[in-house]
Amino acid sequence: MKEKLNAPELERVISQYLTAIGRDIKVSDAFLFGSYAKGKAKADSDIDLCVISPDFGRDDVEEGQYLFKKTIGIDSRIEPVGYSVQSFATEESPLIAEIKRYGRRISKNT
Repeated sequence: MKEKLNAPELERVISQYLTAIGRDIKVSDAFLFGSYAKGKAKADSDIDLCVISPDFGRDDVEEGQYLFKKTIGIDSRIEPVGYSVQSFATEESPLIAEIKRYGRRISKNT
């Protein structure tokens, strides 16, 4: 079982992941959400990341598979979700509401 990441480790993992996906897609914004963003993470907590990209919005399944595939070799606890810029701005889903309310912005115009 993996241990809970401390702040520098978490920052390193997220940076590594965003760098990896940034080679393929434009990342407009990224948010950490869930237990790590709320300061309630435990040893078995996922690293919930929301990736917003103008390259998204064509095929949700393919985009989700891409985001998960990029976690390989970085950290298996990363649980990414992706949204197009427009979807994130206009959709009214419980998950987007959670991210907007409690999420911690990680990256802007990477």
